[in-house]
Amino acid sequence: MKLSFWTIGKNNEPFVKAGVEDFTNRVSKYFKVQWSIIPLPKNAGMLSEMDLKKKESEIIFDWLRPGDYLVALDEHGKQWTSEGLAKFIQQRANESVKNIVFLIGGIYGLDESVLKKAQQVWSLSSLTFPHQLVRLILSEQVYRACTILNHEKYHHKFPRTPVDALRSVYSQPTPKKAAALLAPPGAHAEQECINGDQINHCPAR
Repeated sequence: MKLSFWTIGKNNEPFVKAGVEDFTNRVSKYFKVQWSIIPLPKNAGMLSEMDLKKKESEIIFDWLRPGDYLVALDEHGKQWTSEGLAKFIQQRANESVKNIVFLIGGIYGLDESVLKKAQQVWSLSSLTFPHQLVRLILSEQVYRACTILNHEKYHHKFPRTPVDALRSVYSQPTPKKAAALLAPPGAHAEQECINGDQINHCPAR
């Protein structure tokens, strides 16, 4: 399976170029991978937002080939965890998809016709990132997904519960701290203060 990264706009700025190249080379150990920068339409600066997005969509449709699986990046799309992205890539591989196209839109985003055409609309975050930085984040996240699929050590899963979080921060607790953290509900445990954060376990009444 091939992974294609498409982006509309100018070439990578120096502050992202090295990182994009690094993570792309890493991804190439797992899948065929290619970056393509779609040039801006002629006289882009003179076009309205609607007209520019329309022109960009025409170029995108011209580039797409039968069998391409289009993933459009858009702020209103579905958000994934890193594990979710890894699962998505594995599912497409299991379905014998030949080419996944991850598409980053232009300065105004993607035209509605492209979003409707896409098999998946993905939001990297609820935050807004600079257009160039999205390229770096995308390449890193896809690399991270590849390491998850191959059970490698790059990705570290964060704790899911407050107790798990405290366990990870205080990896070598004293007996009193361990008792305070692990005491079951209703059990009596002495009030313990860890870096100013109090943990209270009151006796059952």
